[in-house]
Amino acid sequence: MTGVTLASHCHGKNRVRVMVVDRSRGDRHRVLEMSVRVTVLSESAPAYTDGDNSAVVPTDTIKNTVNAAAKSFTKFTTADAFAFVLADLFLSSYAVISEVRIEIDVKPWDRVNVNGKPHSHGFTRMTDHYDTVDLVATRSSVKLKSGLKDLIVLKTTMSGFEGFAKCSRTTLPEVSDRLLATCVSAQWTYVPTESLRELEFGKIRALVHDTLMKEFFGDPSKGGAYSPSVQKTLYDMGAAVVKSCKEVASVTLSMPNIHYIPMNLAPIGLKFNNDVYLPTDEPHGMISATIVRSKLPSRL
Repeated sequence: MTGVTLASHCHGKNRVRVMVVDRSRGDRHRVLEMSVRVTVLSESAPAYTDGDNSAVVPTDTIKNTVNAAAKSFTKFTTADAFAFVLADLFLSSYAVISEVRIEIDVKPWDRVNVNGKPHSHGFTRMTDHYDTVDLVATRSSVKLKSGLKDLIVLKTTMSGFEGFAKCSRTTLPEVSDRLLATCVSAQWTYVPTESLRELEFGKIRALVHDTLMKEFFGDPSKGGAYSPSVQKTLYDMGAAVVKSCKEVASVTLSMPNIHYIPMNLAPIGLKFNNDVYLPTDEPHGMISATIVRSKLPSRL
């Protein structure tokens, strides 16, 4: 068709859901539940311009490839490691594919304790937050971002918001003691290394999570950490992750407000004493930032 050009194209499969169980360690089973999105860049432009499908890897085949890779569960312990396995399979199987992007959401199943002992094959899921993976691979490079989403946290004191800009439309009162709740999402990149796929992703995730929680809440034996704003708390959390996790190069945090508004009890003759609040979910503030390591080590 004259006068137009195909500028870019890709295709793939979204929401490929799979639960894998590792029974290779005797009675102690492992589980991993994932929702996988695969996007491929390939030599399939003629499918768009000429109706020639000869270089198109069908999206159904992409789904089947995810399931086939899941069969090698004993070779990996995290979704991050699985993303490498899956990317390798696509690039080694299809010469027409030049780049593959693997995005994974992981539902958290925790081993249950019964009578004070970890159960060999019993698990529970008691949270809505989930881990994420975003890997982009070619035959000569790989980029990985790991993350977590929708981790809801709340502290009932040691938070305020004062000294902000004011104008004729400002109605928000300054406050030195308030509820602070937010829904934390984080995504981090890694310091460049030839052994990226060999990193202990599970340990890194645990350290990132623990560091975020430590900075948000503070040491309870010292009364916790005071938050003068979501912005300052977000920055402290991100800086602590970069400083405590040597493998992390940068971290992007998103922490929207979850508002709990002091209840107006005056119409019923009662006084608000930092005790009764109205939960709301909209509108809500949006706060985000990226914190980076000032100097990255040289890549050997």
